[in-house]
Amino acid sequence: IRRPEGQKRVIGTLLGVTSDDGSTIEVVNCFAVPHSEKQEEVAVGQTFNRTMYNLHSAVNKKEQIVGWYATSMDGSLIVDSSSLIHDFYAQECEDPIHLVVDTALTDSTVGIKAYVSTPLVIA
Repeated sequence: IRRPEGQKRVIGTLLGVTSDDGSTIEVVNCFAVPHSEKQEEVAVGQTFNRTMYNLHSAVNKKEQIVGWYATSMDGSLIVDSSSLIHDFYAQECEDPIHLVVDTALTDSTVGIKAYVSTPLVIA
């Protein structure tokens, strides 16, 4: 998949294996997912995502959806629309990982950061 001209970032699905005790997740594969982001609206290629996952799982049944990745957007690692995409992946797996790849090449390196969400209680 090639990102459309003018689209600022790429997103995709992370596949991996969770340890028996659930404390460790090993990301072993991924695939890009088409999407569009316009102001406060996000559309994720849900049918494409499901089809690609089914194809992957036919070859390797141990790989499960464990989260999603995105490239940085104008230097920002997390933007407003990230929460909407995260909500989609929360329906695909429990406690999805959000992996951000910073493609700005700061200091001639590709930076990678991983995030997980935690419940917020306001008392």
